[in-house]
Amino acid sequence: MCRRLDRLPLALELAASRVATLGLKVLANGLNDRLDLLTCGLRSALPRHQSPRATFDWSYTLLRPAAQRHFRLLAFFTDTFSFEGAYALAGGFETSLDTFAFLLDELTTKSLVSLHSVNGQPRYLLSECARAYAIEKLRDEGELAPVQMRYTQYVRTRNSDAYCNSECGER
Repeated sequence: MCRRLDRLPLALELAASRVATLGLKVLANGLNDRLDLLTCGLRSALPRHQSPRATFDWSYTLLRPAAQRHFRLLAFFTDTFSFEGAYALAGGFETSLDTFAFLLDELTTKSLVSLHSVNGQPRYLLSECARAYAIEKLRDEGELAPVQMRYTQYVRTRNSDAYCNSECGER
């Protein structure tokens, strides 16, 4: 459960408070809907500290519209991704490389995307909670199907390029 909640302190605290009521099995099964399940924060806390959804809402509304859009476009990355991969999917021809770098930096600064080093290379990651929120926002904006198609095309192109490179390297 800790992994599925991305080790987020607020999410873990809220989940722990639900164990007595729901039990571990029901709680674990309900984590697919974690943004709505975990909503019992202290009433005296700031609204953004009462639920993961409120925290994401707060961070998301602080973003400029272009950063909001690019955050939504990254929703289908299920593992770490490179700057180049993010740009190929979310930036592409619509945004200059410099502007995209600035937008990705904004997303990491607001903790919606995290930056990691994998084998000495910078890699980005959306937590499961952030991905769920981004997908929800795609649905709200009516962008889910087009972005899913865009991601599928990106994966096909990447896999095709990798296949061609491995085949050419063997000859």
